[in-house]
Formats: sequence, C-alpha cells, structure tokens
Amino acid sequence: MAVRENGRNRFVTPYFVDVPVTHQYFLEIHDLREQGIIPGWSGRKFRVKDATTRNQAITYLYRLLGSPSFTPPTRSPFSDITPRHAQYREVTWAHSKGILEPFSDGDFRPSAAVRRDELSRFLHRGAGSPKWSPARAYEFSDVSKSSSYATEIAWMADTGISAGWGRSFKPGDPVNHERLAAPLTRFQGVLG
Repeated sequence: MAVRENGRNRFVTPYFVDVPVTHQYFLEIHDLREQGIIPGWSGRKFRVKDATTRNQAITYLYRLLGSPSFTPPTRSPFSDITPRHAQYREVTWAHSKGILEPFSDGDFRPSAAVRRDELSRFLHRGAGSPKWSPARAYEFSDVSKSSSYATEIAWMADTGISAGWGRSFKPGDPVNHERLAAPLTRFQGVLG
C-alpha cells in the first residue's frame, strides 16, 4: 500500500488489524513494529487505546537503544520484581544507567501506566541527560516551577519529541500505545 510521507510515496504492508492506514500514527506504529521495538499483541493487534505500562515503556526504550549487552544483577534493586520477572534485564539495565530509580517504597510498579512526565524523564535520561534549560516547560499552564520533571519536559518540547497540546503538556496523563509511537520515533530522530 502506498502512503504519503514528506511529499513522497512510501510503500508499506499494513500489519495490525486495529491500525488502519488512515490512523494518525500509522507510519510510526508500522516502523516501530518493523524494527522489533513494539511487536504488538496476538491477533495482529496493536491495542492503540491501551495504556502503556512502565514495564513496556522501559522495554521499548531498551530495544530502541539497541538492546545493549547487560548482565542483570542477582539481587533486584526493586522490591516488587525479582530476577524471574520477564523484563528483569531491561528494567535493571535502565536502573543501572540511571534512567529509572525505585519509588520511595522501593517499588518499580511495572504494571502501572506510564505518565507523560515519567516518559519525558525516561527518554531524556536515555539520551544521556543532556543539559537543558527548563524554561520552555514553564510555558505550559500545567507545569509549575516546582515540577521535578521541568527540564525533561522542556527537552521533549524543544527537540520536537512531544510539544504537548497548545498551552498544556498534560504531565500526569497516562500514555496509551498510539500516543507512545510518535515520541519514540521522534526520539530516534533526535538521537540520529
């Protein structure tokens, strides 16, 4: 099937039954599947409206960064996952790189929906935590100067990874699968 991209025709084979070629993020979703970043779920479904879990977000970031070689620790740095956890390697890799840390109670909360502010932190740290002014974040009416995510949100907005919705960034909103595809694709572009 031919799809217009940047004024040119691009030929792709639709895969997911719940992502029509007219979907706003069709190409991003298609490309992430082709790269093995987000393979989807049984029945050739992408589950566009399902919330992305923290576990999934870290796993996709790990894959996007090339699935780096890593030997996970024998003792978990998190109180709620063990070395038998399906994505233990990915989660402990992210912890070892400073991309994520335990909550104050020691948990990782793998099944919790990842919020937009958390995703901004994961991606910013995944990019090596570039020095950045938080000023752009304060232009959003819902990001206060006391936000611990302001630098990461500003970085996301300034690099074009995610600019928000007008004057709102919606930092506490959960990120569903379709809304994760575009930032991950743009993140790849920022990394080069």
